[in-house]
Amino acid sequence: MHGDVFPRIDGQKLTYENGLSCMDMISATPYKTSFEKAENRVRAVMTTQEPDKFRETIMKTLKIHADERKKRMEFLNVLVPYPLEEQQTLEVNPISSEEGFGVEVIDGESKEVFIYSSKGTSKCETKLFRYQNEELIEVIEL
Repeated sequence: MHGDVFPRIDGQKLTYENGLSCMDMISATPYKTSFEKAENRVRAVMTTQEPDKFRETIMKTLKIHADERKKRMEFLNVLVPYPLEEQQTLEVNPISSEEGFGVEVIDGESKEVFIYSSKGTSKCETKLFRYQNEELIEVIEL
């Protein structure tokens, strides 16, 4: 993930602050993951007729990788943008089982449950369950 700033890292939650905006990134991957910060210098030539005119920027890069090597790897991250002066109010809970993994996102009386299951094959099932006041109101197959 590339950005103008590095995130604050608190366990599996990363917080980006840039200007008047914030964004939390919550890693809900069932594997133990690590985060690594790096800087990449990018040079863009404005026109091929004038190669001496270029723009250079340094991008802040966050690398996410599993601590153990696996043949197949899936990552699930929840991005939650919000204004800097407000508290982020969503509750994000990772879900993990032998059949798959996902995340439960709660906002007051609303809840969404995202489930991903590959069952070790190339075919996967992805579903989103929407609840209001603990009552299931919609199931979406993605």
